[in-house]
Amino acid sequence: MNNNKLTLDKPTLAEELNISVRTLERMISDGLMPEPCEKIGKIVWPRVVIEQWLMEQYKKPEQSVEGKKRGRKRLAP
Repeated sequence: MNNNKLTLDKPTLAEELNISVRTLERMISDGLMPEPCEKIGKIVWPRVVIEQWLMEQYKKPEQSVEGKKRGRKRLAP
C-alpha cells in the first residue's frame, strides 16, 4: 500500500476508482488512463492528475442513444 497521499500506486488507484487492478491495467494498455510517473522504480499517478482526469471524464457529453435501434435485427421470412 502506498502511504504517500500525493501519489497513487496501481492497487490504491484501483481501490479509489472501485475497479479491479486487472481492469485498471486494461485501461492503461488501451490508453484510457493518464500516463503514470515512475518514482524510484515504482509506477505511480499524482493524485492531482487523476482528479483532473476524472473531472474531464465527467465533463464529456454523454453519447446519445436516440436514433440507435435497440434489440436484435429481425431476419426476413
